[in-house]
Amino acid sequence: MRKFLQLFLGSSSFVCLVLFAAQGQPPPQTPGGREADREAIEAVLRAQQSAWNRADIDAFLEMGQLTFSELEFRFLGPDAALMLGRWHLKREKDDIGGVFSLVWQRFPEGWKIVHDHTSTVQEKPH
Repeated sequence: MRKFLQLFLGSSSFVCLVLFAAQGQPPPQTPGGREADREAIEAVLRAQQSAWNRADIDAFLEMGQLTFSELEFRFLGPDAALMLGRWHLKREKDDIGGVFSLVWQRFPEGWKIVHDHTSTVQEKPH
C-alpha cells in the first residue's frame, strides 16, 4: 500500500504539472471577481479529473474513476487561493480516498497549482 501511495502521489504531482502547463485560460478581467476566479479554478480541477478518468497519462499505476468533493475556497489575495477538498478513486478491486489542499496562483496564462498536498484517509469500519 505504501508503494502505491508513493506512486499515486508522485503521479498526481506529475499530472498537475502536465495538465496545468497545457491550460491557456486568460485571467478574469473583473477586479475582485471571486466567483469568476472560483469558476476558473474549478475548470482547471475538472480538466484534471477528466484527464485522469480518460487515462490520459502514462499508465504506470492502476487507474480508476476519480472524483472531487467538498471543495472549499479560501482566497488569499487577488492572485492566490487555497482549495481544500476530498478525493475519491473508485477502482475495480477497491476504493481509496482522502483529502487534499492546493495552493493556486494566477499567472497571465491562467490559474496554476503551485503547491499540492494529498493524503489518504482510511475509512472507519461501520
